[in-house]
Amino acid sequence: GANNDLGYSLSADRTGCVYVAGEFELDTITFDGYELIPDSSYTDPMFMVKYDPAGNVLCASLLDCGGGGASVSSDLFGNAYASGAFNCHSFTVDTTVLAANSVWDIFLAKYRCENGVAVPDLSSPGEFSAFPNPAGDFITFRLPDLSTSATLIITDNLGREVKRQQLNGEKQVQISVADLADGIYFYRFTGENGIVSTGKFIIQR
Repeated sequence: GANNDLGYSLSADRTGCVYVAGEFELDTITFDGYELIPDSSYTDPMFMVKYDPAGNVLCASLLDCGGGGASVSSDLFGNAYASGAFNCHSFTVDTTVLAANSVWDIFLAKYRCENGVAVPDLSSPGEFSAFPNPAGDFITFRLPDLSTSATLIITDNLGREVKRQQLNGEKQVQISVADLADGIYFYRFTGENGIVSTGKFIIQR
């Protein structure tokens, strides 16, 4: 941005993706071509940016008047959470409206990397999904249209790779997990430009 831009918080997830949260003064701010334009009637807009391990921007989001003490944290399950303070009378996070009870109030929200949406829930229709979850001996991954090939990698809760499969445009793929023990597992799809999507599933028999 052209004015003061402040980065308050940084968090990395187990796949190597990095989240950055902060605030910027009323103008616009751009991250690798993603331009965030706040409502001109509010001050202290919050930004949230997700980078892949190679430093490429995967998405950038903003929350009007939500930048006070903006912070972000990721957990072992691939989720990310945004928090901060807002100073507007009516503060909207996705479809949830928070009413201010004082000059400054706090919020906590689960973040989904989706450009054009502020801070809604992590999963949404049309994205990668895994089912059934919990899984038994098989798990199915549903994929959106991919213009290039991708690789599916599954790791255990210690980060060890236990499955890998090359994908070539399939919209749905079933994987046998009969040889894996019950527990929590993580998956990621990587394409030519880095990580496309991440998630987790449980094996429970």
